[in-house]
Amino acid sequence: MLSGGLDSSSVLLTLDRMRRTGRLSLPTEAFSWEFDAPEPGDDRPYRRAVEREWGRRSCPVLPEEAGEFVRRAMVLDATPCTDTPCALWIALDRAAQRRGVDRLLTGVGGDNVLEGDPTLFGALALRGQLREAARRAVGLRMASRPSTWWRLHQLILRPAVRAMFPAPLLAAYRRGAWRLGRDWMGPRLKTWMRERAGRAATPSITLDSSPAERYVALATMPFIADMAFIRAQQEEVTKCHRSDPLFDDGLLRVVASFPPLSLMSGGYLRGLFREAMSDRLPELVRTRQSKAYMEPALARMVEASGGFRQFEDLGRVRRLADLGLVEPRHFARHFQALVHRPLEAVWVGTWQPLAMEEFLRQYDEGWTS
Repeated sequence: MLSGGLDSSSVLLTLDRMRRTGRLSLPTEAFSWEFDAPEPGDDRPYRRAVEREWGRRSCPVLPEEAGEFVRRAMVLDATPCTDTPCALWIALDRAAQRRGVDRLLTGVGGDNVLEGDPTLFGALALRGQLREAARRAVGLRMASRPSTWWRLHQLILRPAVRAMFPAPLLAAYRRGAWRLGRDWMGPRLKTWMRERAGRAATPSITLDSSPAERYVALATMPFIADMAFIRAQQEEVTKCHRSDPLFDDGLLRVVASFPPLSLMSGGYLRGLFREAMSDRLPELVRTRQSKAYMEPALARMVEASGGFRQFEDLGRVRRLADLGLVEPRHFARHFQALVHRPLEAVWVGTWQPLAMEEFLRQYDEGWTS
């Protein structure tokens, strides 16, 4: 699955290198979601650079091809599917199947495994290396290109102060932070979240963590379990298997053996990975800092399914409200933002309650759809 990002491009061109050197006998194909997006979040220029390096074109899948799957993709294997672009994945899997492909490899996980944590510059400052911490924070190449003050505040000052917080105070902070952007939560969900928000989801990686501790932090990250669950849901429908090699256990152990700051080598997030891929990635892709802008594809996907009017019944979240999980009046603002400003609204956090409401509807009606 080729997007044009650093991770999927690296997986494809590594496979191609293996094929050219005789380590892989199977032919390789690539599949891409084809849509225009505002710069710098448009994947297409980067994907074309990879295709030139590869010597072939990827198979395009239009967002409109996902239209027929949108509502269907909200509930898979009798379970809510919280993956917003799920219908896009199903359309891509189906396109791959039509060409005889039974397994897709993705670049999912690069951000989580190989990125590096720039807030560790705060720990560097606490060790007395303030000048080095500031130099690295200010020079770090980031997608959003934040100001110098933002970098010093968010990457050094804030994590350094947080590191000095007593554990009970830090837990209280986490209990307050989860509310941001979730004013639609009902009383029952708020209580459930409050009980769990004070606990860190996984062990934190610090400058003093051992390789074994760093491995545990990587291997137990919730995102791996989330992606495995979603992938299994989608495979049940498409019968096209999917692998995420950047979550491979062997790779996690190798990454855990490196000092954490080395992952940002050269002043880049995923800097060490970029250096490792320097002999195969086009320079345009290797030095890419921008992230893909998926909202245009999601908007076209929904429009092809019949538009947001087909989700108005779900947008009222009556069943979730009856369970005390969602407050309809607050959720209505988020839903209307999605309806009227799909290219600007926040999809994550709004789509998931819609999927839950669809699950409850199907449950109430005896799984009739």
